[in-house]
Amino acid sequence: MTNQEKRPVHLNLFAYLPITSLVSILHRISGFALFLTFLVLVWLLDRSLLSEESFS
Repeated sequence: MTNQEKRPVHLNLFAYLPITSLVSILHRISGFALFLTFLVLVWLLDRSLLSEESFS
């Protein structure tokens, strides 16, 4: 066995994930969540305005 094969394997994923990339990923996730929330709110508004009975 060579010295390279004896070395321990330590996979620290955060070592390769800087804070800027983490913020970017979270920003994309929050934007997608806001988009889905907007669609649900528009659908609820549409449902509430279908007729006078459903409005009251």
